[in-house]
Amino acid sequence: MTTPSTTTPTATPASQAPFTPERWRQFWIAWNAQPQQLEGIEQLRQAVIAADPAVLTEAAPLRQTFSSTPPAPEAPAHANPLPVAWENQNDNASGTGYRECFSSSCAMLARYWG
Repeated sequence: MTTPSTTTPTATPASQAPFTPERWRQFWIAWNAQPQQLEGIEQLRQAVIAADPAVLTEAAPLRQTFSSTPPAPEAPAHANPLPVAWENQNDNASGTGYRECFSSSCAMLARYWG
């Protein structure tokens, strides 16, 4: 009786190429916390510690950047929604204001733009 053997993938020039910044981002987008991914993360952690233990400290720039609050996006010239005074569409004279949002919206914009 033979047991199946595990084989190591053959190293090819393509498999030895360093990740480009784009490929590195693609690599992490596939993160799903699967067991093999968790094991790979631990292998990466151990390799980083072996290379430079200071990289994985709470005060390290990597940690600070990763955990920082992203900058607020620039405000557009016209915000969405616009700061328009609200009009109640349900008090329209027709009595069917529940279905007359268009005329109420037009009235709000006309008042806003003057």
